[in-house]
Formats: sequence, C-alpha cells, structure tokens
Amino acid sequence: MRIVPIDLIPEGTKLAKTLYSADGRVLLRAGVELDVSKMERAMQLGFKSLYINDEFSTDVYEDLIDSKTRIESIKNVKTSYDAFEEYVQAYDSGKVGQWKLSEMRYEYLGGVKKTATGIVDALLNKKNLTINIQDIKKMEDYLYQHTVNVAVLSVLLGMDRGLAESDLENLAVGALFHDIGYNFISDNILNKTSALTEEERKEIETHAYLGYQHLKEDVDINSHVRMIVLQHHEWIDGSGYPHGLTGDNIHELSKIVAICDIYDALTSDRPYRPALPPSEALEFLLGHANRQLDESIVKAFIKLVIPYPKGTLVKLSNGEIGIVEHLYENFPLRPVVKVIRQLATTVEMIEVDLMKETNIVIVGVQYELPNHSVGKYVKS
Repeated sequence: MRIVPIDLIPEGTKLAKTLYSADGRVLLRAGVELDVSKMERAMQLGFKSLYINDEFSTDVYEDLIDSKTRIESIKNVKTSYDAFEEYVQAYDSGKVGQWKLSEMRYEYLGGVKKTATGIVDALLNKKNLTINIQDIKKMEDYLYQHTVNVAVLSVLLGMDRGLAESDLENLAVGALFHDIGYNFISDNILNKTSALTEEERKEIETHAYLGYQHLKEDVDINSHVRMIVLQHHEWIDGSGYPHGLTGDNIHELSKIVAICDIYDALTSDRPYRPALPPSEALEFLLGHANRQLDESIVKAFIKLVIPYPKGTLVKLSNGEIGIVEHLYENFPLRPVVKVIRQLATTVEMIEVDLMKETNIVIVGVQYELPNHSVGKYVKS
C-alpha cells in the first residue's frame, strides 16, 4: 500500500486502510473501490490523502498501535482536553468547591493516564518497532490525533534510548498533555489557514507556558510531565520559547517530544499544505540537529523511520520511476527497486539494486504512476 493525495487517485483504485471517525465509526472500509463520490466524501470529512492498493503496491503494513487502541486513545484525549477546559473555567470562577474541583481534576487526568498506560503497554508488546506508515488524520480532529501520535512516537523513541517503564509512562503523559495550552488560544488563530501575523504567532507561542501554569499546582502531575509541557518548544541553541533555554538546561524528555512533535506535524496534511513524505521530514530534522534539536536524539529517531517503505512509488536520479521492493537493514536509502518501463503495449518491471547501482539514488516520492490516467476525479 502507499499513501497518495486524493486528487491524484484514479477511479477504481482500492482503499488499503480503513478510515475511521473520531468515535470509531467506519467511514470507508479497506478494500472498497474508490469513485468520485467516495473520494469527495473523504475530502469533505477532512481527509486529504488515502492509503491505496494498485497493480504495483499491494502490501499492507501494521500501525505501531492497533486501530482500537488508537481510536480509544483519541477519544480519551478529546474527553480529557474538554474536561480540563471545564476544570479551568470552574477554578477561575472561584464558585466551585475543592471537592468538586478534585473530581474534575481526576476526570481529565485519569483519561490521559489511562491512555498513556495503554500506549506504553501496546508498544512494549510489539516486536517490530519501526515507523513505516504515516497516520491519516482528519482536519477537524487533528489536535487529538496529533497528540496521540506524538505520544506513540515519543514512547517508541524512549524505548530505543533504554528508558525505564516509569519514564516511558511520564513521557507518554507529557506527550499527551504537551499541547494542553492550546485550550487558551483563540480558535480563530488555531484554525487559520493563511499566514499568521506577528501578534498571532506570539499568542500561539504562549501555549507552552499557559499549559504549564495550569498544571504546575496539580500534585498528581509530576515534574517530568510538567517540564515536557513547558519545554517542548525550547531549542538547544536558545532560539526556542518560552524561556530561551539552551543545551542541557532542557529536560531530555522534552527534547524527545520536541522531535516527535515536529516529525508528526510535518508528515500530516494541514489546511495550508500537504503532508511531507517521511524522507523530507527526516531531512528537516537532520538540518536542525545540533542547532535547535539534540543531534544524538535526532539520529536515534531517524534509525527508527523507514523513509521509503516497501511499496512506495519513487523517482530515481536517472529519471525513471520504480516501486520499492526490498529494504536492507541499516541502509533504508538503498533498497531494491522495481523500475517501471512503459513499452508499446505492456509495462516492463526491471529490478534495480541500489546497493549495487551506486550511481543511482532516490530523489523523492512519486504519487502518479507513469503514463497512468488519474481518471475522472479532479480536486475541486
């Protein structure tokens, strides 16, 4: 299977990965043939890309966590964020007693802790801990889906770095809470599709501090979690916010969440731009390593990501198009590729081993098949 922007999917292509709503309802089931109406519906529901199977790409890959765990996690996070907002309003009003406030605090914190435990348990029981698919997100639920994805990626990276299970739990809770401060930012700014003004950008940047301020007095939230919320936008060169911290003054768990936050944001469709392929997101992380991001943690994260999973349609430096057929461990950029050559009446597939053909490199992801019509569907 491979991920393709909806406006480049030919009619009749089969959906490879089931689409779910935030509450777990099936929107489009894997295996259905996509036509204009189904693709338009997917776009109206807030999806910009889909996983498909076609004549060149039929393998199906497992997510890092199963669909049930992911859906329950997103539902719990949404409920917890809503409960947190109600708690803050009640606390600020001064009209709610301590007993009721304690109940409200337990409600928002309990959901997050339950979700964190579920994510850690799911990953500790996994055998193959590599990132080889992107999460397809609905626009309207982006914040909650993104939050869960950052938690999953952060725990995976924490496991790779040998963190104890208690630290993994803290990492998961902190990642799930890292954007809690967006509750205090105007929806008009959060949902804006055009460029932010300087004033709007500064308001966005207050979310880390505001989230921390409203969690710091909660005795049930430890200091590691609070530091993640406060510091996940601090850069090691001092150019981050809210306090311009440098190097070792930034908590290690905060550095982990920062990297996973950036990666998931870059590889997600947003209203103002399409998702970047994993390879381009990794290039971005590498470009900012040792300046804004911790270089050793970036390098550890990159080893976990398969930039061109099996079945990816890629463009080669010699101008040809091919399908990734086989991956070599520790050499993800030098796979075996089946090059597609269009003959007069047939398509010829030629196997090219990039470990041997060292003068050829992958230059990017190709979405459209060569000489392949995109059908009747055109993005409106």
